[in-house]
Amino acid sequence: MKPDWDNWFKVSPMPMWLEDFSGVISRMNELRHSGINDIPSWLERNPEEVKVFAGLVRVFEANDAAVELLQASSPDMLLGNLLGGFDEASYKPFTLELIRIANGDRRFSVDVVSKTFKAEHRHLRMSWTAAPGHEDDLSLVYVSATDITELVAVESELRVTISAKNFMLREIEHRVRNTLTLINSLLEMQAKANPEAASALASSARRVETLALVHDSLYRSSDLSLAELRDCVESVVHFAYHFEKKTPASVSFMLDVDDYRIPIEAAAPLALLTSELTVNALRHAHPDGARGSLIISAKVLRNEWIELSICDDGVGLPSGFDPDSSQSLGFSLVRLMALQLNAKLVYTNDCGFSARCLIPLLS
Repeated sequence: MKPDWDNWFKVSPMPMWLEDFSGVISRMNELRHSGINDIPSWLERNPEEVKVFAGLVRVFEANDAAVELLQASSPDMLLGNLLGGFDEASYKPFTLELIRIANGDRRFSVDVVSKTFKAEHRHLRMSWTAAPGHEDDLSLVYVSATDITELVAVESELRVTISAKNFMLREIEHRVRNTLTLINSLLEMQAKANPEAASALASSARRVETLALVHDSLYRSSDLSLAELRDCVESVVHFAYHFEKKTPASVSFMLDVDDYRIPIEAAAPLALLTSELTVNALRHAHPDGARGSLIISAKVLRNEWIELSICDDGVGLPSGFDPDSSQSLGFSLVRLMALQLNAKLVYTNDCGFSARCLIPLLS
């Protein structure tokens, strides 16, 4: 049985048109013969010419679904050139269509804004295909449309919602940062009022400021779910170095940190872990003003792990001292932060002390 293509075209639920773009291709050939070879650039410089091209397209058949979509009373209302269904919002996407044709594309999709006969706007995803045998003259082109008006509206609402939530999150981050600054100020005041507790309070202030550095990173980030690895390591090391009042003349340090962004929930524990191990090295590796060096690295391994390494060339740990069981606040915090990161800690005590922490990226 021979397929009844004419009847299928008419009753198809997909809005479809048969169009003649031969006038468009002829005009483009004329432009090339006149020396205009870069038609896409020429169209961008001469936007008024797009209306001329729209007038050269001929719609010679439309099905019932197209009539319904564009709120016409009959298929005849859809025939002729494109100017009747276009307004100013329609010409930009039509320009993209012309550029695709000028570049030799004969099958593509483009999103357009079309005006119905009741002056309503429809966002349409148009599929454009040159009929077999008409790839050169474009005298027969198949065009179909999917109405994405509701999708565009929902997407617009989502953008507004996401923008509002991002603003609120940034405001929260800003207020958290201000709160941490206030806490630091209170700790400094308490230290001045209680000299005997000044050292412990200063260490607490350092830890609070470390958290504040993380929040600074989050506030600057374009993605509020991610933090820069450099901010969680490099910035923390520089701050610890300044806090301990070390100079290159006494202890120098070298940093090697990959450009990478980590989940927000890993940022604070990683920064605190880095801070504690760095301060431990700065305080104890080179006693009595001895010169030395410190190497800190944070490398991403096979997109599966972050290896944080903090190594010194100092005196090493005292005999019998076990950091895995130490009750000192510093090493207790290191163990707690490693547990929170689901990380593996490895210590070595040869030719100085080193700590390596393997942090899974998908923990």
